[in-house]
Amino acid sequence: MRKALQFIAILLFFGCAQQVAPTGGPKDETPPKILGEIPPNLSTNFTGKEIEIPFDEYIQLRSANEQVVISPPMLKSPTYQLKRKSLIVKFEQGLAQNTTYTINFGEAIRDNNEGNILKNYTYVFSTGAYLD
Repeated sequence: MRKALQFIAILLFFGCAQQVAPTGGPKDETPPKILGEIPPNLSTNFTGKEIEIPFDEYIQLRSANEQVVISPPMLKSPTYQLKRKSLIVKFEQGLAQNTTYTINFGEAIRDNNEGNILKNYTYVFSTGAYLD
């Protein structure tokens, strides 16, 4: 009986000593979530030079020249900057007065780690008093 208890104690001791790498949790399968927009989407009387779109995680902007569609077209495309967990769109040229602009990001916005795509996110604003 004593040897059986010693054997069980040894098994428990060595069984508890096994070290295993952490699993890392479940795989992220969701696209980045927008936490808000500055100024808010569908704003009117826009006079700024940039738009900031914060996300809940770090993102990548891939193939912006091919994926991002702006209507009406601009002579000079805006520049895109990633700052922490935000996407900043800077307008290099002045915007036309009393005009509604639509920016469709297509499949350009992805999360940084898994590459999950935020599909067809669209930001709309107007330099006039209403959206048309």
